[in-house]
Amino acid sequence: MFDSGALKEIRLTKLRELGYAQNILVGINSEATTGIVGDRGDLLRRKAVYGENVKPLPTPSKIWESFKQEAKNLLWVIIGATAIIGGFCAIYAEGFKAAMLEAIFLLMFAFMMILLNSLVDYCKDKKFIQLRSLLIDDYITVTRGKFGATEQISVWEVVVGDILTVS
Repeated sequence: MFDSGALKEIRLTKLRELGYAQNILVGINSEATTGIVGDRGDLLRRKAVYGENVKPLPTPSKIWESFKQEAKNLLWVIIGATAIIGGFCAIYAEGFKAAMLEAIFLLMFAFMMILLNSLVDYCKDKKFIQLRSLLIDDYITVTRGKFGATEQISVWEVVVGDILTVS
């Protein structure tokens, strides 16, 4: 593991190898004062060459994970335990077959409710992720096109070569 001093030295060495900021800007066809051209063709080319910014979205949990989480709910554990204990207690009152049948039906009902609740949670998670992608973006100021001309763009529209204004 590197300490922060060693990591800083590695980064400085790499920056020297690349020729500092001026050579890096030349390599990506950008300028410190004007940034990139920024027209539609230039933006499309940069996205094709360097890749596109993609908004990371959380992945929805699998339905099995929702089922396991719902099954750990204390209410369902108590209902299951009550069904089993009730079945054993009912053996004396109703006989073995009727008592076990009652306990099995209660456990099946609890299983169906757990399954239904986990399906609802799974659907809600998927909908939440879908709605989250529609949230308003953060914007950043970039220099594009001419000397000193700045514009506000979504952080997801930044391309390689943009000169960012950080305040």
